[in-house]
Amino acid sequence: MALSDVIGESLANGNIVRVDNFGTFQLNLIGTPADSDAVIGKSNIKEAKISYRPSKELKK
Repeated sequence: MALSDVIGESLANGNIVRVDNFGTFQLNLIGTPADSDAVIGKSNIKEAKISYRPSKELKK
């Protein structure tokens, strides 16, 4: 449970999470384009996904 909480908090802070011998978690955001940097905000984000890539050791 604690590992899940730490991974979630770290992803929410924009970090990539690497767990030795297990793999990597990364947050991917999908959004709508904006005309300028000044109008980019939370309303532009349409979807957030967590991607997972297994480590080489785990793939074996």
